Amino acid sequence: MLPPDFNATFNQAIETKDWSLVIMLGEEAVAENAASNAVLYNLGLAYLKQNKPSMATSVFLSVPSDQRDLKTSDALSESLRLSTGSMDDLSLGAHGLKGSLVTAAAAIPANGIQAIFMAGLGFLIVALLTIVFSRATRWRRWLQISLVLGVLLSTFGGAGFALNRWYSGNWGAIISDGVAPLMSSPIESSSVVANLKPGYPVFVLGAKEGPWLRIWDADGHEGWIKSLDVRVIAAQR
Repeated sequence: MLPPDFNATFNQAIETKDWSLVIMLGEEAVAENAASNAVLYNLGLAYLKQNKPSMATSVFLSVPSDQRDLKTSDALSESLRLSTGSMDDLSLGAHGLKGSLVTAAAAIPANGIQAIFMAGLGFLIVALLTIVFSRATRWRRWLQISLVLGVLLSTFGGAGFALNRWYSGNWGAIISDGVAPLMSSPIESSSVVANLKPGYPVFVLGAKEGPWLRIWDADGHEGWIKSLDVRVIAAQR
């Protein structure tokens, strides 16, 4: 049971910007099923101040959509944006070379990657034409440059386009009413890799089997989750 002076202590913690105390008191109210929408808003705000956007998102989403006022909706949007941004760094750190390549490919629009690939083909064609129609010494340096640029650009463009298509997906947020299990394979009887809380940021990969989606989570796990448990919050590109 919450102490009788809970509201006074909670409000004082907000006024003094004691965000750790706000979180402690707010979580107590949630555990007692006695958290009002105002308490949830300030609890989520405290998590944002503590640089924990995924936790903030979870709290803001616990406020029914038809009861969210403008400031709660704005705070939810901000927490989702920050959660999405934090995943950019995650994909580089948690997944090593694969994550770096995927992130680099995802950062470039598909038409940009295609343009790079076409430019590489253009240099290779120029090099081929130079070989066929001119054997003059003065063209030798241009031939070498064309070959190098052609190989580099076409290889990068082709690989980037393949990665872009293979790992095409969207940032998402788990919004299930309870804990959403991340499974090792797309079947109910597979082992549970992790249990994800509502609002937890994930990256939805391109693979899909029936109702299952393949994802990365914010702790570096890769697995399968029911599509109904994922809500897209921002396009990858």
